[in-house]
Amino acid sequence: MSADMSYRPNYNNQLTIILLLLASHT
Repeated sequence: MSADMSYRPNYNNQLTIILLLLASHT
């Protein structure tokens, strides 16, 4: 349970970084 909670935010953070990179690249 603790690992799942730690993994979810990490995945969300990666998506945000990717979106920021894409926005910066455009």
